[in-house]
Amino acid sequence: MKKLPIKILLLIIFPSVLLAQEIETSPYSAFGLGEKKYSGPAESVSMGGLNSIFWDNVHVNPMNPASYSFLSVTTFAIGGQGRTTELQNTEETEKSTHVGVNHLLIGIPMGKWGAAFGFMPSSSTGYSVNSEEKLNDQSLIIDNPNNPSNPYYDGDYSNYYSFNGFGGVNRAFIGFSYSPFRGFSVGVNANYQFGNISRSVRMYTPPVTAKIPFEGDDETLVDQIVYEGSQYGTKYDEKLRLNDWQFDMGVLYTGEFTDKLHYTLGTTFGLGNSTELEYTKYLYSFKFKSNGAEIPVDTLQSVSGSHLESGISLPAYGSAGLSIGNYSKWMVGVNYEFSEPSNLEINSGSYDVIHKRHQKYSIGGYFTPKFNSINRYWQRVTYRGGFKYEELGLNINGVDIIDYSINFGFGFPVGNGASNISLGGAFGTRGTTDANLIKENYFNFVVAFSLSDKWFKKNKFY
Repeated sequence: MKKLPIKILLLIIFPSVLLAQEIETSPYSAFGLGEKKYSGPAESVSMGGLNSIFWDNVHVNPMNPASYSFLSVTTFAIGGQGRTTELQNTEETEKSTHVGVNHLLIGIPMGKWGAAFGFMPSSSTGYSVNSEEKLNDQSLIIDNPNNPSNPYYDGDYSNYYSFNGFGGVNRAFIGFSYSPFRGFSVGVNANYQFGNISRSVRMYTPPVTAKIPFEGDDETLVDQIVYEGSQYGTKYDEKLRLNDWQFDMGVLYTGEFTDKLHYTLGTTFGLGNSTELEYTKYLYSFKFKSNGAEIPVDTLQSVSGSHLESGISLPAYGSAGLSIGNYSKWMVGVNYEFSEPSNLEINSGSYDVIHKRHQKYSIGGYFTPKFNSINRYWQRVTYRGGFKYEELGLNINGVDIIDYSINFGFGFPVGNGASNISLGGAFGTRGTTDANLIKENYFNFVVAFSLSDKWFKKNKFY
């Protein structure tokens, strides 16, 4: 019990870190409520995402609340994640690296009951994309009488766009589970979703200069403005604020074929619900100062209210999975997750976007050479691996956006083995350079610390 004050201190400190972070640098976070950030416990993520069937007696799995009944020790867990990304289009490549706190969880066993509560990011928005639209107006052409095939000005000009966004949605939850008989458990989470997202699209058309004859002197060419461009640029700003509850439930059943071959079935379901957003939208014209800063000129459109015109719904979601193995030594499993598309439609710039069902398919497992080895530490280490194939639920410019990765990880026991450190990583690819889109090659890494102790001692057997 001496560790309790430290755990409470961490619980107070880390939520503020968790809510302040911004770790997303993906252009695909520009759509809907952003990119999903918490993909499950580090142990599950390392196996590709076996969220509906992952359980043991020392790890908290908020993705299936039925798992809380299987805890045998009170567990405090904190985790971080990061991503190194290489973004590519048909013309250039750019790299970025971001890190942040991933989750803060506490799980408490209570006989046939179990409980858990904590914080984690639900989705994240963070991107900055610039693009150029090249146009031509033949009425602007300035001919060169001395060289008809090479006019002084060919009528080309460009519109420049800048897409920017930041923010995210966070999740605070409390959940309970109950095991009415050996191996079977049901649970429920109450999730409070809250956060802010800001997005903007800026467009301007600069003037064009070219070398043309000075005062009719064909021998003297000087730089002159041949296309005025737009006197003002236009900018679209939108901000939304979400505060609402959402509930999900889970079921787990684990049994055995023989003494050394076990199985687990798991499923979860989250209820969709209508919600309201505090929403503001501004469309205005601007001009540039000499230092490049914007000066607003005139408001072209302004909308402010408690909800969008079409109404908003947080989508229903769910998962199902199956695993088999000798759980003290090895396990393999498969998992399926889905979420229905939201009807949230906010400005997507010049992209043609269709929202579809989000789906993720996972396969993975672990191997522990000898969990109770006394003299050989590396035989007590758990080795994990898996594969994930994910349809993001976005069709952009006629192309479905796919994310797939190869995952791996390690679980290092600490002390008596109840506490542990989990490390994991994933090499993956998302998107494509087709249809003027962006391809992401990334490496994700996760690290989690689980500190376990007996606060309430009541033995259980499964």
